Amino acid sequence: MWIAIVIIVLAIALAVGPVMWLRTTPSQKREIAFRNRAARLGLRVQLRPAADLDLRGHENSGEMLAGYGLLWVKTPGDRQKVPLHPRNKPWRLRRERISHESHFAGWWDWSKDLEADPAWHDQLRALLPKLPPDSLVVENNRQGLWVYWRERGDVKRVDDLAATLAALKQVGQELAIEPEPDDEELDSLL
Repeated sequence: MWIAIVIIVLAIALAVGPVMWLRTTPSQKREIAFRNRAARLGLRVQLRPAADLDLRGHENSGEMLAGYGLLWVKTPGDRQKVPLHPRNKPWRLRRERISHESHFAGWWDWSKDLEADPAWHDQLRALLPKLPPDSLVVENNRQGLWVYWRERGDVKRVDDLAATLAALKQVGQELAIEPEPDDEELDSLL
């Protein structure tokens, strides 16, 4: 009798166990909510290894960071709005482990040789404090503007992040008013 009960319990455990592995965890549910909100706000989401972003202390970590980006070009018809002006060259700010006066702005400092043109500096200093506290990298590249973060807190942070990226995009577009690129230059950048 006891053997039959043990066998039945084991059979049920073997059937239910794999199903339990498929359940989403609370952190996965939060990430899904964040990413769905980002999509509704017109942001792109990508995962990137922290080591690729030149973060100190993450050189050999396998940590993946979520990047929320606002693209320069949404459709081929928007190609004329791509900021190609030399003042809008690629740049990357990374959050350092300590705040220091030698950094660009408190906790934030430039990554390698990727410093923004001085025309960006005032806006960046004003907007960096508005980012979620777990933001680790802010980047401008040919695709657009990106914030890499750990996706903590509530969904409202995605709204704040989208507003900050929109303000930065406005700065980039103002810097790109002249000169107007030709199609060959655009094709080489895209």
